[in-house]
Amino acid sequence: MDAESREDIIKVVPVLMWTMPMMMLRMSVSYMKIKRKSRKSVKSFMRGLRSEGLPPEVADSLCSAYDESTSIFRRLVSSLLNGTLIAPK
Repeated sequence: MDAESREDIIKVVPVLMWTMPMMMLRMSVSYMKIKRKSRKSVKSFMRGLRSEGLPPEVADSLCSAYDESTSIFRRLVSSLLNGTLIAPK
């Protein structure tokens, strides 16, 4: 490392330390909003299935499959594993 890159690192580290808590708070709030919308959609899906007269066992299994497909955490992990967040295909 040359002296110039060391100086750049010294300048960047305090900025990261200053902005990191607010960025983490914003990410957490955004995650919770998305999670709440996902839960509402699963509940709405369940109500729709039950209003159509499906047996409770079938409705529960369909809702659990729907809930798994709308899981934000699973989508993030699968996109990381597939490389869509790392580099576009």
